[in-house]
Amino acid sequence: MIATHPAPRPAQAAQNALRAADRPAHPNTRPAPRSLNCSAVSSFCTGVLEWAFLFCASRRPLAFILANEATPSAPRYDFPLADLANAFSLTPGEWIEIPYGDVPHEYRGQPIIQRLNIQAANRLVDVFHSLRGQLARRFGGLPVYKGHPDDPSFAERDQDQAAYGWIHDLDARPNSLALRIEWTPAGAELVSNKHFKYFSPRWGLKKVGTENGSILTEPVWLLSCGLTNRPRWPVLPLSNEEATTTNKEDPAMIEWLRKLFSLANDASEEDIQKTVRQAHDLAEAKAQVDTELANEKTARRQSDGQVASLAGEKTALETTLANEQTAHNELKAAFAAERKARIDLLVANAISEGRITLADKDAWLNDLAADFPAKSIALANAKPIIKTGSKTDGLGGRQSQTFERRNQILTLVNEKQKAAGVDYDTAWRMVKKEKPALFQEEPKEE
Repeated sequence: MIATHPAPRPAQAAQNALRAADRPAHPNTRPAPRSLNCSAVSSFCTGVLEWAFLFCASRRPLAFILANEATPSAPRYDFPLADLANAFSLTPGEWIEIPYGDVPHEYRGQPIIQRLNIQAANRLVDVFHSLRGQLARRFGGLPVYKGHPDDPSFAERDQDQAAYGWIHDLDARPNSLALRIEWTPAGAELVSNKHFKYFSPRWGLKKVGTENGSILTEPVWLLSCGLTNRPRWPVLPLSNEEATTTNKEDPAMIEWLRKLFSLANDASEEDIQKTVRQAHDLAEAKAQVDTELANEKTARRQSDGQVASLAGEKTALETTLANEQTAHNELKAAFAAERKARIDLLVANAISEGRITLADKDAWLNDLAADFPAKSIALANAKPIIKTGSKTDGLGGRQSQTFERRNQILTLVNEKQKAAGVDYDTAWRMVKKEKPALFQEEPKEE
């Protein structure tokens, strides 16, 4: 028989797949010829693909295929983590999330731990988009059932093999593995009418170690999901409205909350809600304080950096100022030395020229040091008060001038003698007559 939406069958053995052929058909199915059991063949092939992949992915001969739905003998570990505003809308491409964490399970009586983290989620996404992943699901989506008809543990109870939604994409998010589901009309009706509140992933696991006496596993291949009211994995409710009424409908949840917040066994639902709200408010206040503290630490680090930078700049400026002060002092000292040397020279010249006496030297030195511009002008304009020149001053100059005049007269006489063709005495008289100034004597100094 061929179901409306055939799905992968578990690969426990070919016998399980063949036995499914004798189950009653879903009302929406049509019979296939008895000579060719398509469902059995499809289930067998898909099961082989599942186990072949799990063997390769885990590189171990042992792998687990588990459905995360609680049974009457197995405890529930689910609880609504938070209200999900507009969490469920009946539109194509709806995303639901499986939060990361560790969830216990059992396999053939052996306790195991399923660990889903972002690394495992990334591997699930890679396998989903890989060629072998697409081949295993025939290039379609992964089915969403009512329950887990594809798992041997629930096969007798869940015989409806119709898919009520199809998983068309996976996304490894920071805190959860997200599944994009396109619901069928029947699936949309089931969820909108609140027949089912949760979903349960079924996947293949590989052993990665042991922890506290349990086998530690990680999912390596998502096979399907099932709509359920008893999920083993702590997923969010599909409907936001259900998240607000879960405590009223679920006594186990109320008891769990009493233990979680250390409340009395007879604590009312109102007391629990009040405690939860207080815890939520405290958590928000703590988060705000943590954020403010982190901001203050960041601002302080920035301020410390600015202070250090300003301290460095201050040190550099102080060094520059000290260097400039040293240079200024050196220039000042050089200027003072030059000014003193100049004052000494001016006073010495004034004494040698008779404008001041030696007795006035110290007074002029002090006056020039106190007011150099004015006093230097006054000293330059001072008249000689004593005669300091020698009587023979200029004697050498006069002798030189007489010698030059005589040479000039002799040259003129010789030229005149040649020009006029006269004797020396006649030429002398002619030159003296023409240039009498050359023959005048300078007066003698007394």
